[in-house]
Amino acid sequence: MKKVNKYIFLIITILSLTSCVKDLDFNQAENFTLEPKAIASLVYFKIPSRGFIDTNDNEVTEISDETIIDNIITKELVEAELDFEITNPFDRNFTIDFQFLDENNNLMHTIPTINVPANSPNLTEKRTIVVADSPQFLNSKKIKVTIRMSTATGTPINPNEIKDFIFKSAGTFTFKITS
Repeated sequence: MKKVNKYIFLIITILSLTSCVKDLDFNQAENFTLEPKAIASLVYFKIPSRGFIDTNDNEVTEISDETIIDNIITKELVEAELDFEITNPFDRNFTIDFQFLDENNNLMHTIPTINVPANSPNLTEKRTIVVADSPQFLNSKKIKVTIRMSTATGTPINPNEIKDFIFKSAGTFTFKITS
């Protein structure tokens, strides 16, 4: 029995010493690329009928708002895909301008105007920004959204109606990180 254990030990030792070993390539960790994506809600608002009427009961034809976004856009960003969802229950056409501004309110990038037809229950739009085509976009620190109501067509907005103009936007941001 002792002889058998000796032979097994000897065989295992020989196999261990003569087995194939591949050298590790530690340099491969130096050349890698990651392309993570992040999804973020950008701007959301809900404007009731009364929001389009001023204190003198006149229609308000333009509403603007700004949102800070300085923690989203970094130098590793390569593309931003923007999704918009709009509900317009009013008998009026609207346009929406979506602009990216720097900290001094200088225009860095603008999205082509979104036309919102009257009585649109669920309008969706998609826009893509390729940073290589618009590198100043990386200086964006805030978003300015301006809604304009057309007075050329449709009936006046009744402030007593329970209707809401809803605007939602989100972005899928693609980054490229290399070593």
